[in-house]
Amino acid sequence: MRTPTGPDRIRHNHEMVGPRSECEACKIRKESSTPFIEIVRRGPARFKSNPPTRFVCDGEWSALPMTFALRHNDDDYFVYEVSWPVSRLGQSRVQQFHHLYFWKKKSLITGQINRQMDLPAKARWCDTYTASRNRGQVNYIRRVLLNIGIKTAETF
Repeated sequence: MRTPTGPDRIRHNHEMVGPRSECEACKIRKESSTPFIEIVRRGPARFKSNPPTRFVCDGEWSALPMTFALRHNDDDYFVYEVSWPVSRLGQSRVQQFHHLYFWKKKSLITGQINRQMDLPAKARWCDTYTASRNRGQVNYIRRVLLNIGIKTAETF
């Protein structure tokens, strides 16, 4: 058996090339994506209480095709891995990756992480796209949340 190379090396934590049933990344990749219009119809309360496993925001909703893949969900928080192409013109296959957290419960750690990301300690939504806060760039992640009807300034 050989260790996977390229993107599979990061995604798979097993030595075999190809998916195995217990690989979490493989399970998520196989699951179907919830249409973004359906997420918008369900509204923010449903999104926060039952976050979809995976969805793509594109077309009329976003200038960039953005993929949200749920990586963790428990009683304290959930987190999405968010990615989009670096080049809008398709000149490169390189993707930019960030994370989006929703804190269900307040803790010392949530405040510390929020402050590291240049957000108020009491914020419930935390993303790692700090360029939007310290360099004035558009925060595409928060724009998607606004389309769902989520108040991104929500605090504890």
